[in-house]
Amino acid sequence: MSGDRFPLLRAVLDQLAATPRRTRTALPPQFELRHRVRAALAFRPTHASYAGDKPTDANLTRYNLTGADLAGADLTRANVTRANLTDAHLTRTDLTDAHLERTNLTRAHLTHAKLDRANLTRADLTRADLTDAHLTGAYLIDANLTSANLTRAHLTHAKLDRANLTHANLTHANLTRADLTSANLIGADLTDADLTDANLMGVRWSLATEWPAELYMYIRGRSEEIEPDVFRIRGDESRDREPGLPSPAPVS
Repeated sequence: MSGDRFPLLRAVLDQLAATPRRTRTALPPQFELRHRVRAALAFRPTHASYAGDKPTDANLTRYNLTGADLAGADLTRANVTRANLTDAHLTRTDLTDAHLERTNLTRAHLTHAKLDRANLTRADLTRADLTDAHLTGAYLIDANLTSANLTRAHLTHAKLDRANLTHANLTHANLTRADLTSANLIGADLTDADLTDANLMGVRWSLATEWPAELYMYIRGRSEEIEPDVFRIRGDESRDREPGLPSPAPVS
């Protein structure tokens, strides 16, 4: 296998070789190289075509990939649990059905990334850029999305229970049938977001939260103030408007 034929694989192997051993899962010496090669094979770009070569389910558990350039890579079904991807470049990366539980994605670049049905439970996505990302059916339970950019993100049927979305940008995001039970939306911007049939039970928000204009009065009327300028949406009435209900007056 030459470096000219597999330049991305060679680069990833070099990067993994430089990773401190204490940040990686301990493996018996006889399996170390084989494990790293299998993992690196999954990093090839989605447009690449190698004869007889199919993507494998990469195992990158606890790997240190800080600042790694994995843009366009195929990491479908990869296990990236507890890995460190701080500042990683994952633009258009395919992470469909991937395991990213407790993964550190602080400031990661995930624009146009495919994260459909990915498990991001308790992942740290602080200040991550998820513009135009696909997160349909993704699990973001207890995830930290503080100040994350989710502009135009596709979050249909996403599980966002207890997610921290403080100061997150959700403008034009599609949250149709998303579950935001007890999520923190204090200071979040949901201007022009689609909240059709979203579950907002127990959501915390503040006067700094920007709701879709046509929903503000409806949500305000079904919320209780729990501390100065901070509110919580009550009970079963937190679901978005059902068809046939009159539209609330827009915010003046």
